[in-house]
Amino acid sequence: MADTGKPKFEYERAADGLRAKIKSGEYPPGTRLPAKPALADLLGVRQGALTRGLDDLRREGLVETRQGAGTFACQPPEREPSPECTGPGKRLAAVEERVRQLEGRLEEVERLVRGRP
Repeated sequence: MADTGKPKFEYERAADGLRAKIKSGEYPPGTRLPAKPALADLLGVRQGALTRGLDDLRREGLVETRQGAGTFACQPPEREPSPECTGPGKRLAAVEERVRQLEGRLEEVERLVRGRP
């Protein structure tokens, strides 16, 4: 996330702090993250802000939540995906990319229908 110089929301600080820990290797791929209360304390944020920050990281493919098992760190997207993280976050990212592609194609079709190249 680019630093715009504006104060960040608490959930953004939570996501930034955890993102840095994952990318630095403090939480290698496949590592189970601490429970939310402990992780919120570690990052200095409220649990609600942590939950929203984790949602952002899940969409980025940096964490994965496994029902009944906890939340796990995933391979940062700049490198080859790890076998530890092939869950819903990765599938969601693939779907979002496909939607972007289809939106571009739809815009092309709409231009052609209106007679504009």
